Amino acid sequence: MKVPAGFTLSETMLALSLSLVLLSAAMVMLTDAQQSSAAAAAARRGQENLQLAFALIERAVSRAGNFGCAHPQRPLVKMLRGDWAQLPEYDVTRPIAGYNALPRGGLAPNPGTTLPLSGASGDQNVHYAGHGIDLDKLAPQTDLLVVRGLGPWSPIAAPSAGTESLTVLGAGGKFAVGDVALVADCELAALFKITAMQTTAGRVRLGSAPGSGRFDNADAAAVQGLETIDPASASLAGAFAADAIVARVETLFFYLAPSRVLNRQGVPVTALWLKFGPAAAVELIAGIDDLQIWLLAAANDGSASPVGYFDAQHLPVNAHVVGVRVFMRSSSVYAVGESADAPQPLSRARTFMLPQFAQQGWVL
Repeated sequence: MKVPAGFTLSETMLALSLSLVLLSAAMVMLTDAQQSSAAAAAARRGQENLQLAFALIERAVSRAGNFGCAHPQRPLVKMLRGDWAQLPEYDVTRPIAGYNALPRGGLAPNPGTTLPLSGASGDQNVHYAGHGIDLDKLAPQTDLLVVRGLGPWSPIAAPSAGTESLTVLGAGGKFAVGDVALVADCELAALFKITAMQTTAGRVRLGSAPGSGRFDNADAAAVQGLETIDPASASLAGAFAADAIVARVETLFFYLAPSRVLNRQGVPVTALWLKFGPAAAVELIAGIDDLQIWLLAAANDGSASPVGYFDAQHLPVNAHVVGVRVFMRSSSVYAVGESADAPQPLSRARTFMLPQFAQQGWVL
């Protein structure tokens, strides 16, 4: 019986070489597939980040200037001692505002006089120490957007005999001591600081005692416009009709600053940040690396009034802001990216109308 011959050395080497070639090709294909999959996932996440950023700003703008029937047609009384420029976290006279980046750095209009700031120079125009915006950390060549409105509201209750505090219906979870709130009916509105709370039988009494700081209430006798208020008690009780509401003032500051997320080189990417009212700023979305703002303004409140886009520093003095155009770019996926073939940054722009003008049929 003849025994079959084995592979020769040259045949074995040839087979091994062919196997290595096939294995190398398979590895290249697998790597390409992984990179393509990572790039596709990165593109989806970048798109989602951009959509989420726009959704957050749209939600804020949809409530901008929503101060009930008292604004802007009715008188507005400021019980807080500070000037409006010193109270940027509560300045209900400006439902929406923008700050544009200057070519050589900085913002316009001057942020030092109209923004709550904290940084190396200390606190300025900020309610709580350390809770302001640090201008040194803002991303260069990017704008800043401010949106103001009211939070959840509560109706007032008819004042009881001998009660000097403003009483609202419902649970007290909507308010806290230290909040700045707006009480408004269709004749008058007043901005005041809540200094005490007492909850009894589904009603909450909100105290508004005076203080000495710019974020404190002034003595009632020194407040112009509240003729029906009791000068001896600084109380708001009895100054408003039965249809009045009370709500906390909510101001949102959107801007870009370094993220806590690092890219593959260990460098922080840029993120969209939010400072909500007097609270410290928080990071929202890593990788939003450009933010540009244009204000849509009209000569008057009529829907037939000519409108145009302005950057904040060139906004006409008497113009009425009716909307805002926001441009953003998302590079988060590329900056954090899993592969060298991550997609290019995504850019989008959207225009949002303030609610009182969106309901009037304004046409862009």
